[in-house]
Amino acid sequence: MGQGKGRRLGRVDLQVSMLAAALVAVSVLCMYFYQYTLAHGDMLRSLENKVQGIYEYVESVTEEEDFTAINTREDEAGAQYRGLKAELERVRRIAGVRYLYTAKQAQDGSFVYLVDGLDDQAEDFRHAGDPIEVEIHPQMRRALAGETLLPDDILATSWGDVFVSYYPIHAGDGRVVGVLGVEIDASHQYDTYRLMRMGSLLIGILLLAASVLVAVLLFRRISNPSYRDLANTDYLTGCKNRNAFEVDLGNLHSARRQEKALLASIDLNGLKKINDTVGHAGGDELIRRAADLLRRALLPGMVLYRVGGDEFAILAQAPQEDAELQLRGSLQAALAARGGGVSLSMGTARFDPAKDKDLLDTYRRADLEMYGQKRRFYGGGPA
Repeated sequence: MGQGKGRRLGRVDLQVSMLAAALVAVSVLCMYFYQYTLAHGDMLRSLENKVQGIYEYVESVTEEEDFTAINTREDEAGAQYRGLKAELERVRRIAGVRYLYTAKQAQDGSFVYLVDGLDDQAEDFRHAGDPIEVEIHPQMRRALAGETLLPDDILATSWGDVFVSYYPIHAGDGRVVGVLGVEIDASHQYDTYRLMRMGSLLIGILLLAASVLVAVLLFRRISNPSYRDLANTDYLTGCKNRNAFEVDLGNLHSARRQEKALLASIDLNGLKKINDTVGHAGGDELIRRAADLLRRALLPGMVLYRVGGDEFAILAQAPQEDAELQLRGSLQAALAARGGGVSLSMGTARFDPAKDKDLLDTYRRADLEMYGQKRRFYGGGPA
């Protein structure tokens, strides 16, 4: 099993695919994190600019009395409260802010709401003097200490995605007299950001799959092109050569598609005599004629290889049950019609897991049968 895995990993097309996948994966991840950082940062900056503008305006229209003269619900009837509330309502409506309010620390040390920009009839409206929720007390303390609090990310709440910020409000002499709380509904921005993030990831996955597919197709195109490739083609006959034969056998073995494979070993009889009598040019012509006859005899799905001087091989990946008989009959018919002095010996074998660890073993069995036929052709004498 370990040897089979090693062979699969040793296939060049698989190595090329893995390299292409790795390069694309690294590129996609780099682009993904770059886009993530860029889009996320831009989203936060745009929201920060928005709340900064709101803060600067509110601080310009507030005065110290808006924090010292407002303490309880009874103060809501006064001009100080009504004037600031009208401003906050107008700003909240124009800017599209969810919550906009002022707050302070009361004389007893508690944190309380002062003026809420929500409509008085809203369910979550806060009256002057209502206590601030305990979970935001730390933010209140920091803002009252003069710190501007801006979030590092969008806050997911039960009512949606919000951008929450707190600003110190100053008196004319620079003292901090209260806090401005701004909560912006960021659902639209965050949904767009999430869509971009998921979309870029999906595109990356598709690009990764496409790169592997293209790498495999291009490698096969380069390695075994439709035009004649000298690395895999026998120059004399135009058949596939021994290199291609061994590669194809190895690929079938690695892909575990050898179970039904049929192999034939064919040898040209009498080539030595032709070479000795009329020369190698005559021998080459005989080899070309033999290759032509074998091509004519091939059944659909069969591939012809020249694997030696006068040796040929035929490979069929998934032939019919009677493919051996059909091949022999087809070859005999081709020899009878166009043989003209060509004589061939052939042996065949199907892959048998009980006898063969790979297709090379199958080919050796076909070779043995071919040599037995060849000896009978020569009457037991030398080939």
